[in-house]
Amino acid sequence: MENSNKNIEPIEIGHKMHMAGLPNKFVTAAVRVALDFEGVYDLMKLWADETDEKERGKIVADIQDMIDVCSQKEKIDQSKEIPSNKGRH
Repeated sequence: MENSNKNIEPIEIGHKMHMAGLPNKFVTAAVRVALDFEGVYDLMKLWADETDEKERGKIVADIQDMIDVCSQKEKIDQSKEIPSNKGRH
């Protein structure tokens, strides 16, 4: 797949998620993470292709889990970048 399609498709699916009534905060996070992590991108494509609402709900839960993991990783990475003030006077 062309890289430009890989960047556009999560945005298009995010729009479909928004139109399906998923919360804006979730959709925004899903698109943001999908642009960097192929696993979330793949789950978003599964969601878009799925017609069963129960299965879509399971996919949304999986996407949320991955968003949470990625968010936690970002917090850990950011804390490594911030110098500690311990021992400074």
